[in-house]
Amino acid sequence: MIKENKIKYIISLIVILIPSFVTLFIKGSIENAIKGAWYFTWLMPLILAALHTGLLILTRYIDPVKQSKKIENIVFFIIPAISVYISAIFIAIMLGLDFDVNLICAVLLGVSFIVMGNYLPKAKRNRTFGIKLKWTIANDDNWVATHRLGGKLFVIAGILSFLTAFLPTKITFISLAVMLVFIVVIPTVYSYRFYRRQIESGEATEEDYKLEKVMGKRGVAAIIITSVSVILLVCVLMTTGNIKYTFTDSELKIKPTFGGGIELQYSELKEAEIYYRGEKVPGSRVMGYGSPRLLYGQFRNDEFGNYTRYTYTNSNAAVIIFVGDEVIVIADKTTEDTLRLYETLLEYVNKE
Repeated sequence: MIKENKIKYIISLIVILIPSFVTLFIKGSIENAIKGAWYFTWLMPLILAALHTGLLILTRYIDPVKQSKKIENIVFFIIPAISVYISAIFIAIMLGLDFDVNLICAVLLGVSFIVMGNYLPKAKRNRTFGIKLKWTIANDDNWVATHRLGGKLFVIAGILSFLTAFLPTKITFISLAVMLVFIVVIPTVYSYRFYRRQIESGEATEEDYKLEKVMGKRGVAAIIITSVSVILLVCVLMTTGNIKYTFTDSELKIKPTFGGGIELQYSELKEAEIYYRGEKVPGSRVMGYGSPRLLYGQFRNDEFGNYTRYTYTNSNAAVIIFVGDEVIVIADKTTEDTLRLYETLLEYVNKE
């Protein structure tokens, strides 16, 4: 797929990496918000570029069907669009722009659903784009009928997404989850019932629904290797990593394993309010890193609004620092370690 569309592939890579080059011109402003934050605006697009290339290569092995130019463009530019969207939000947050991320996500998700709903009925039977079920991939009639229904459901889901944008955050996420189930389960059930109806009426036979073999050993191996690599990477990211707190003579350095970080000058903290709280600080992640072990980046809650946090999830306590208009929440590996972190920080600040 790449070989036949070299120019389109190069343009898509440039679009993915545009946010990284933008940060070169505003790196200073971003660094003032969070030290090392620009690292994410490089890492994320590079990962997406690799994912984009890998998926296009796999498409060659799993899908021999030639699609229309419109469908082909969606395949080529869906990841570049995601890269620009995510990076733009991240950069805006780092620059201190105040906006409702949940509202933007709901609106853009609605637009995406409506666009997908418009193109689903137009897609030819393939293994790359569309509702890829055993019965749809094997039979043209099943594919067409299921995608006509799926297109309508996606448009409805898009309109409902716009409405959920004005609901409270928790209700918005629950509503979106229900909609995702809605657009997955209904087409699946419909496709199966269409298959059974064709078999029972004699319009099709089991042989008609037999899947053709389109991949050789290299294609199967490529998919297995890619899948296992992604699973292993996710497992590593979700179960490893640390946040290193280093006290120097002039500052507290906070450095997470996977990039980012911040330096807090004792001279600035002299005028700050520093509290120890014997309970976890709630918050929903706006932009940053989250795993069963670590939470860091930009978060939001009703008490602080947007705030920065660097915490371990096992700690049932936190240190809260108010520096001007900025709120920073930190926590070490355990509740006891967090208390020691608080006491050590106060000791260094009071020496200043």
